[in-house]
Amino acid sequence: MIEIDWINIVPLSAREMARLNELYQGLGGKVDAVTHDSITAAIKDERSLILVARDSEKEIDWKKEIVGMGTLAVCHTISGGEGHIEHVSVHPSARRKGVASAIVRALLREAGRRNLKRVDLTSNPSRPGTLELYTGLGFEERKTRNFRHKLGR
Repeated sequence: MIEIDWINIVPLSAREMARLNELYQGLGGKVDAVTHDSITAAIKDERSLILVARDSEKEIDWKKEIVGMGTLAVCHTISGGEGHIEHVSVHPSARRKGVASAIVRALLREAGRRNLKRVDLTSNPSRPGTLELYTGLGFEERKTRNFRHKLGR
């Protein structure tokens, strides 16, 4: 059974940090990009929410094993509050079991609780199953260009 757990305290165990990095790499992220400092900064910023999905049947070192993650970034613009879902990733051992859906639903519930007017997300088109997942949860594919400007960090 999958349990959703908001990350709101640190430190995380070395095993948990390794799993978050593994999940991040599954999205195409850099090795060891998820650090104690990056997690701490996100937790301290009330506009950034991190959750993990844990498998209640797999315990390691007295903690249920992390099998997925997702984040919600909140932003207030001149037109109101908005959210952006990032880093939805599920470990291969837990795929096709509703974990991603549970993660996104929990993030959307939090966005609703915060009275955000909309939530956006982007997904790499090469990730199988994401179109069906997100449209099945009520997202509409937008015809837009997505740009990024790297600041060298």
